[in-house]
Amino acid sequence: MLVVVVWFTSAILSGAILSGALMPSSAHAAENSILGLRLGVIGVEGDAAQSEQTLRVVIETRTPVTPRVTLLHDPYRLVVDMPATHWQVENVPPRGILAKPPARAYRFGKPTPDMGRVVIELDAPAIPVRRFSLPPENGGYRLVLDLVDRGATAFSVAAKVLSREQMPVSRPLANASPALPAEPLSATVAASNGAASNRAARKGG
Repeated sequence: MLVVVVWFTSAILSGAILSGALMPSSAHAAENSILGLRLGVIGVEGDAAQSEQTLRVVIETRTPVTPRVTLLHDPYRLVVDMPATHWQVENVPPRGILAKPPARAYRFGKPTPDMGRVVIELDAPAIPVRRFSLPPENGGYRLVLDLVDRGATAFSVAAKVLSREQMPVSRPLANASPALPAEPLSATVAASNGAASNRAARKGG
């Protein structure tokens, strides 16, 4: 299956791409760090179920992560919690505006001292239809989430399913699990002005 990816480069208000190199810090040497946050529009050839426009969110980290993903509404939000994780994206602030629907803004915070949280604010009820990890390739480990707007009902169903996931716990770096195997990400840097299409809700399973 061929995955075609179109990345956008005007990600935040300042025009900077949401990616960067690790800035070493002795205080965080034994903990994880977010090195980059990238978003792009993808299409999957030969897959009728994925014919709708899909927004791919990639969170790049220094070591593998075991995240907890949740969905919130009023407004719609995608939340990714990662144990012992800090924001260390060079020249990119921990919050900003996004110019790619349905994502409109992002922010990073610490709900507890040992937990890092990435929040993507959405202007539509997009849900993660795929989630997988990729090993390093000229960078860090990559957590990939593909978001599709399938309506408010599907969003509510997905939010309930994701709410049953257990909160990840911090653990020593030496015990970190390896990234799950997956097909390599094929990306072409380009500007993209596509808008996410609303689709009818489907049955959750």
